[in-house]
Parts: sequence; structure tokens; C-alpha cells
Amino acid sequence: MHVPIRTCTGCGERAPREGLVRFVAEGGLTPDPTRRRPGRGGYLHARESCYEAFLARKPALRSLRRSVDRTARAALVEQLRHVVR
Repeated sequence: MHVPIRTCTGCGERAPREGLVRFVAEGGLTPDPTRRRPGRGGYLHARESCYEAFLARKPALRSLRRSVDRTARAALVEQLRHVVR
């Protein structure tokens, strides 16, 4: 059975897709817990250390093929903290 592997944009660790939370770039960054929204997406582990690493990184996100400013990343992390438990 094939298990899709994705890379966490926070820590850089590769993991099965089911262990990560997807987000998409639609105007800003939006959580995609159903993994069904269209568009370029990225993945994060649902843990505080990955959120902090995601906030500290440079603005360019390779998975999204664009730069994302710190305020948009902070808004996404705040949403993920409330959506994903």
C-alpha cells in the first residue's frame, strides 16, 4: 500500500501525509484540515516546535512557490492552534 510522504515546512522532517496538517495559499494562508481545497499547499506537524520554526524561517516557501510575510504566517499558526487539537 502506498503512503504519501510530505515534508513539514516547519522542521523539515518528512512524514506520512496523515500525520501533518495541510494549509493552502488563497489570498493569505488558510488551514485545510480536510486536505481537499484546491491550490498550492504546504504541510506542518501539529506541534508547537514546528509552529515556532515555521514562524522563524525565511519568507520564501518552496512548497507554495511564493514568499509569505511574517504576519500571514503568524495568522495561520494562530488558526492552527485553535483548529487542530
